[in-house]
Amino acid sequence: MISIAIFCDIIDNYGDIGFVYRLARQLHNKNNKIKIFVFLNDLDSFLKINNKIEKNLVIQEIENIKYIDTNRIEYNEIEKSEVVIEAFGCEIDKKYFENNNKTKLIINLEYLNIEEWTKDYHLVSSYSGYQNIKKYFFMPGIEEGTGGIITEFNIPNYSKEHFFNEKLNLDINIQNKIITIFSYEFNFDNLIEYLKSQNEKYTLLLFGEKTQKYFKKLEERIENIDLIFMEYLSQDDFDKTLYFSDYNFVRGEESFVRAMLVGKPFLWHAYCQEELEHMNKVNGFLKTISKVFPEKEFEIYKEIMYNYNLRKINNYNKNNCYFNDFFKLDKSYFLEFSNKIRKYNLINNLMLFIEQNLK
Repeated sequence: MISIAIFCDIIDNYGDIGFVYRLARQLHNKNNKIKIFVFLNDLDSFLKINNKIEKNLVIQEIENIKYIDTNRIEYNEIEKSEVVIEAFGCEIDKKYFENNNKTKLIINLEYLNIEEWTKDYHLVSSYSGYQNIKKYFFMPGIEEGTGGIITEFNIPNYSKEHFFNEKLNLDINIQNKIITIFSYEFNFDNLIEYLKSQNEKYTLLLFGEKTQKYFKKLEERIENIDLIFMEYLSQDDFDKTLYFSDYNFVRGEESFVRAMLVGKPFLWHAYCQEELEHMNKVNGFLKTISKVFPEKEFEIYKEIMYNYNLRKINNYNKNNCYFNDFFKLDKSYFLEFSNKIRKYNLINNLMLFIEQNLK
């Protein structure tokens, strides 16, 4: 029986732990005979997306996966695993490897990266620092030659109305156009002005403190726009929210991947980096998605994505991003893109690599 230990330093509630939680669950779903241990440093953050967590427990088992609080653990008392996954290059306490004759493989599982150089580093070996332990980079991506993404998603067998109004208890008029917004700091004045000018009604589902901070500044009640300030949802419910919404504004990595997979029109807000480094990621994504768009429509989408992301700092200052044409794009392009990237399955690729290296 293969055993896998996944280490995660939680920085972003929806990002780092969201990905690791999904990774652990899908590895177990792939093979329920695998023993999986998740070592994490922040149970409070994990609790926001998994209400089964008990904060007072150092070790707890949920859905056949053991979760271990690294702030309170004694490594000499912990069962070691054959495979260790460093999620996003996190630092693993050297005590884990003391008197450890079981671990044979360390995988440095990096953040999703859509830049071309990613392929050059995928599955490249690295120095582990420990005798008899091999170490490799594993680079998630959305093209051939990368590690892929976690593609698993079960399409709900119930209606949009049932999900929003009964499961989430939101009391939404489902005749409205539903838009999710989960962003870093941003001024959405131009978006609001556009929506106000339309003859349709909209419901905006607003996620995260940074998004909600902007919208809480709106003093007037907008006649054709309903604002709903969302609490944290479970992973499954967040995925379904993206699936049942008409348009999605997402940020970071975890939400970005889920938005790609549900096949609805979306815009991605990349985390702002110095010297506009984040625009390299935006360019990488645009290069990939351009393959499913006609040239004219792609130029429209590209311009909006550029304007949405071209910033030196995260702020609420007035911006030049106009979203009007985004809502006129043919939705079929996004569905085609979703179908295209589903063949790059991270769970399958990761398990194949592990099995080959434990022979």
